[in-house]
Amino acid sequence: MRFYRDIAATLYGFEAREHTAQVSNEDRRDREERFRNASLPILYCSPTMELGVDIAQLNAVNMRNVPPTPANYAQRSGRAGRSGQPALVFSYCTTGSSHDQYFFKRPEQMVAGSVAQPRLDLANEDLVRAHVHAVWLAETGLSLGSSLSDVLDLTGEKPTLELLPRCGQPSGPLGP
Repeated sequence: MRFYRDIAATLYGFEAREHTAQVSNEDRRDREERFRNASLPILYCSPTMELGVDIAQLNAVNMRNVPPTPANYAQRSGRAGRSGQPALVFSYCTTGSSHDQYFFKRPEQMVAGSVAQPRLDLANEDLVRAHVHAVWLAETGLSLGSSLSDVLDLTGEKPTLELLPRCGQPSGPLGP
């Protein structure tokens, strides 16, 4: 009760924002700029953290659970302290997670565990198909817009989900 009565009042104006793939490009850019100039002190990120964020001054990483492997731990914790300054890294270990509890009792296995080399299974048809589609889209200059509503007809009581007439037209120098 004392926290809410006394301490919470001192946190007025303290701001934190989400930084994941669900954030619009405009909001993401704004948040990154505010994070860089220290007017936004905290970003809540997905485990992979979006690329392009200048995190040179990052000095704390809080993980809401123990990552799946030592490689994931090294990747996430290694984001702090890159400019040579000390960094604080901590993970919550929930009582309801046997994985978290295992590493809570044996932290050295996560922190100093062996990092396996990344593997790519070229027999993974879905992965190969996704990459071929990505290369094809990049080479043709076709645009998928920034949302499904840019591509599919989502109007009406029961949307048809048909492609919109302008969908797939080249963008940039080749099109509109």
